[in-house]
Amino acid sequence: MPKAIKGNAGRKPPEPSANHSDIDDWCRRLMPDLQPIVKRLDESIRATVPGLDYAVKWKRAYYGLPELGWIIEIAAYDVSVNVVFLGGADFESPPPLGTTDRTRYIKVTSLEEAQRPELQKCIEQAGRTPVGRDGHPPERRLGARQPPRKTSGASVPERAAKAITASRPSRRY
Repeated sequence: MPKAIKGNAGRKPPEPSANHSDIDDWCRRLMPDLQPIVKRLDESIRATVPGLDYAVKWKRAYYGLPELGWIIEIAAYDVSVNVVFLGGADFESPPPLGTTDRTRYIKVTSLEEAQRPELQKCIEQAGRTPVGRDGHPPERRLGARQPPRKTSGASVPERAAKAITASRPSRRY
């Protein structure tokens, strides 16, 4: 039986479109209480960053620029909306939430929170921060040549033998 792919390794990035209709359709299917929040966030992103591409995939809205890649993702849940900045770790003042890779996010639960100045600053910075279409920075895109990984100096057979013996249960009774 083939091994299942874990995490995001098997995911293909969204296909960009200059048409905003997919995001409009996605927004209409959200929880009614979240629709005004998402619409306000969408308006703010479109007003701040010109020339955007759009996509909806995995029940999330994506905003990107051809030269920078996908820069913002909006994920709507039952009572809140996460505005994910895919290059947020590189911002002058990174958003407070998130520690995985380069993504950082801001949780929004009301229309007032969607209009905060710090959120607007993050949107502006996202429009200047390169990420890449696949969510990786341009120099780390999938398929790009990577520097060789450092090893412990042991040969492949030595490392394999060490891994096998480490995985065996001890026979203490």
